[in-house]
Amino acid sequence: MDAEVLGYMNLFSGLSPRAINGLAGVFTQKTALSGERIITQGELSNGIFLVIKGAVSVIRETKNGALVPIHTIDEGAIFGTLSTIDGGVRGAHCVAKGDVEYALMSKVDFMELIQAKSSMGLGFQVAVIRAIFQDIRETNEQLADLSSLEPLEDMTPLS
Repeated sequence: MDAEVLGYMNLFSGLSPRAINGLAGVFTQKTALSGERIITQGELSNGIFLVIKGAVSVIRETKNGALVPIHTIDEGAIFGTLSTIDGGVRGAHCVAKGDVEYALMSKVDFMELIQAKSSMGLGFQVAVIRAIFQDIRETNEQLADLSSLEPLEDMTPLS
């Protein structure tokens, strides 16, 4: 992957040029066409993703098969971190919203950086933590918005 692209992303703004070059070496750049699934809900993690150009829709499939749009991931954001860290399965589908350029960092490379004590590793860890905190803030806002909705009194239970 081109280190110059990483260097312009806010996510990695605190990293040195040397660390940016190192990170560029562990990302593999890819393309997804509009509507193409990048992550499939329920699958094991193969790594984390970084949106380079375009946007990615996060869609949760409910137990009854309904598809619920959750969030849009914009340029410069990473996704797929939680299941990569905890070893769980992917919590939602991630689908290209238009044509998307993205980068994949393998689970092995990600875990090595998360456990590293080098300046590059520590800088990457801070960037990942900031991204996760941002996701938590956005989720909290969504939950607050949902909890403030008035219940529908005349709804009959679904069977």
